[in-house]
Amino acid sequence: MLSGEEHDSSSIHGEFLQIDNNTECLNENGFSSLIESPWALCNNKTLCDVIITTYINGFQNFQSNNMPWEGVENCRSIMAGCSGILYALPAFVCPRSAVFEKSIWISQAICSIMADYVHIHENSCWHGVDRILAASNFIYLLYRGIGKFHWFWVLVWSLLPASCFIGGTIAKDNGNVQAWHYYICGWHVTGGLIVTLVVYLLHNCPTTDSSSSSSSTTWLERTFCMEKTVEDKL
Repeated sequence: MLSGEEHDSSSIHGEFLQIDNNTECLNENGFSSLIESPWALCNNKTLCDVIITTYINGFQNFQSNNMPWEGVENCRSIMAGCSGILYALPAFVCPRSAVFEKSIWISQAICSIMADYVHIHENSCWHGVDRILAASNFIYLLYRGIGKFHWFWVLVWSLLPASCFIGGTIAKDNGNVQAWHYYICGWHVTGGLIVTLVVYLLHNCPTTDSSSSSSSTTWLERTFCMEKTVEDKL
């Protein structure tokens, strides 16, 4: 929570964030301007910091739901909680033989719903499993994507869901449950769709020694993939 305007710095005592006071972002309403523009946090916290803190928080507070509200009626939202089913979408673009990878994404969707809907109002091991699995999947995709996608698209794909996640954290610290529901829903929707796109491209981007021609690649592959077929380079 905000410690006061007379202090030189302020802290967000939430799950992951602690930021320096910025008079351009904070106004007389405290966090209201930050909720409207969570991108303001990008200069204060790197994506790697968020991932590392996610792991630390996941183990130290494994079962904690990290919610400032109590009761099912205050915490639970079908829009925010059940939208986590979108994390199962990547399983449908994996090759038929990628059984293990499909199971990972289906597991992520189940963990998301169990943590953000079924047990959102109470402490449960589902919260720790969901956070650690989500961070692990992000690192896995980032590792797989190195050399396949231009850094610009990696940045855009990362910032879209991250902005929703950061906005949700700020809304929670500001006690705005409705804003938190919208941001978490946005986190699930943008994250689920972007991960689906990335997984599809990881399995379909042509390589330098690929025998596929430009006519056999889709506009998605020609737009986002760095490696081109010989005919694409001509």
